[in-house]
Amino acid sequence: DFDVPGFSLAEPMGLLLEAIRQLSFQFPKNKDVFSKVALEISSRTTFEFLGNHSTRSHRGYIYRSIDNLLYQYQLELNKVKDPILVVFDSFEEIQYKASRTELANFFSFIREISERLPRIRIVFVGRSEIDESLADFKFDKIVLTEFDQDSALSLLERYKITNRSDRIKIFKEFGGNPLLLSLAADLVKKDPLALENISKITEKKEKYL
Repeated sequence: DFDVPGFSLAEPMGLLLEAIRQLSFQFPKNKDVFSKVALEISSRTTFEFLGNHSTRSHRGYIYRSIDNLLYQYQLELNKVKDPILVVFDSFEEIQYKASRTELANFFSFIREISERLPRIRIVFVGRSEIDESLADFKFDKIVLTEFDQDSALSLLERYKITNRSDRIKIFKEFGGNPLLLSLAADLVKKDPLALENISKITEKKEKYL
């Protein structure tokens, strides 16, 4: 989640270490393997390349070392048959902070990892377009639109807004954005009068507009 402070594209191997940390929680039986891989990366990654950025050839050297290590655990790791979904959330946050060189380096890193681990499935989630000219692969774009009324009311019902008229009011005030619906539902559950007050504010606003 690139909303979390501290993540950077300056050194992609740091993201790989974070991914391995998360995998060790999801696959606890393989935790020892992941720990050894993380230690191998940490011990071999230096920041003396291209102004503190690892190069493709340098990463290739690290990958070969990891390949040799993983070979020892091949039978055990082959038991994990499911594809591994990697989600880069709030990607627009990092796009604005990173330079074009860092982004190109990052996409190169993604391609390298995908070629070595074919079962990986990568999803970028963000509020802005990705500059595809910096990547040497194609993106399948999916635009998430707002919910229609029926879907929004169904979601609000799952959020324990039991009164249908309240659900309709929330939809009319906030639209079909799932995040806004979630926030509105939390607000109304904490303060049942909040929806009435919001409606009054909206009415005044529309009158003056």
